[in-house]
Amino acid sequence: MKDELADSLRKSISNDLSIIPNDFAELCFDKILSDGILKDIPIVNFLVAFVKAGKSVKEYQFTKKILYFLNGISDIELTKRVRFMEKHGVNIGSRLILIIDKLDVEEKAKILATLFRAAIYEQIDKEMFLRLAFVVQNSFLEDLNFLKK
Repeated sequence: MKDELADSLRKSISNDLSIIPNDFAELCFDKILSDGILKDIPIVNFLVAFVKAGKSVKEYQFTKKILYFLNGISDIELTKRVRFMEKHGVNIGSRLILIIDKLDVEEKAKILATLFRAAIYEQIDKEMFLRLAFVVQNSFLEDLNFLKK
């Protein structure tokens, strides 16, 4: 299942993400499920099926973190995202799934998206992205916000 999830995330990153509304966090999750607003994003389809199967709050939180992450990279040119994913293959998808799953709050997914953006634009390499992702994953959000100031 981990491979399917990673492949689904890889496909999502390599798809048009403009359908994710900027204020999606305000949307009711039930509305997403019933209306299928985001059904064209493979990872969302996968996770919605999971939730419909009666999974827990953990899956709901994971879905929110995925959406925050995808929204954070949605404005990056599609060809750049596709090229990056093709260059780094399934491995980066698997790593992203593990990292996103371990984030304790959704806001860290936004920070992760900023780091991923830097990797796509070659401002940092993949290894630096993974190092910084580890720092984000293991830091208190308040400390990260303080550093930003």
